[in-house]
Amino acid sequence: MRSRHPRLGQTSAGAQCNHVPLRLAALSEPLLAQVAKAPEQTLAQLCQWVQAEHGVQVAPATMGKMRIPRHGGHDSTLKADT
Repeated sequence: MRSRHPRLGQTSAGAQCNHVPLRLAALSEPLLAQVAKAPEQTLAQLCQWVQAEHGVQVAPATMGKMRIPRHGGHDSTLKADT
């Protein structure tokens, strides 16, 4: 922000342009279907399912970044052991 103020006159934070797409973005539909089928699964169990069904190895931390629709139309992330 400080470097933009003299150049552009902006005093607020700029847009973040360095976002990396999630590794699981291509598997979002099958993954959401699996979560809907068995919502009690832990992140580790979902990681095992993704590896067995799709051959993609991911860590629970990556799985936790997936956004899933919840009641009321709000998105939330998957949780480890809830």
